[in-house]
Amino acid sequence: MGTTQTDAVVKGLISDLSYSVDPYYTDDITNYLMRRKGDLFGSDLISRNIARGRDHGIASYVNYLNFCFGFEVRSWDDLKLFIPENYVNLFRQLYKSWSDVDLYIAGISERHFPDADVGPTFACILGIQYYHIKHGDRYYYEHGGQSGSFTLAQLNNIRQTASLARLVCLTSDYISSAQPYAFFPVSQYNRLLSCKTYRDFDYSLWKERPN
Repeated sequence: MGTTQTDAVVKGLISDLSYSVDPYYTDDITNYLMRRKGDLFGSDLISRNIARGRDHGIASYVNYLNFCFGFEVRSWDDLKLFIPENYVNLFRQLYKSWSDVDLYIAGISERHFPDADVGPTFACILGIQYYHIKHGDRYYYEHGGQSGSFTLAQLNNIRQTASLARLVCLTSDYISSAQPYAFFPVSQYNRLLSCKTYRDFDYSLWKERPN
């Protein structure tokens, strides 16, 4: 892919609104995933995800409601606090008990937070996972007190100048502007700014000084 095409893709990613997430999937991944030449059908990603969860011994959905929120499910109706009623009714046809509902299929069926791609239970799991990724990595750039750690001045400079918007500007040839919060759409609170607006690092902070 040429530079012009790459820039066009990146520009689209930071400017076009994404579709809202729902629990429905296209036939391409539910009926034709990795279909071999000559076969009428392929595999089903959703059933694979459910089977992988069971293979790895992942607890059922209600266990994660208890773990994340201290909420104990005692009936099918209790699930309606997190999952729309029409989906709960489908689960009742597929599972013998509410305690059997798989985490994956229930998680993607939850009501989402405003502008979020996941519901509360997946948000809980993701938050815990990212916390451990950050604090379990001794080389995470914000950790101090180690050999090679950034000084406070260096770290503050990184926090003030490093952003996805600046990275887009630095690595493209034809993009001349980007909104400060590149993951969010352009708005009156997140206006397009010229790439020249974004400050560079203060490299003098990294200058080696004689002992």
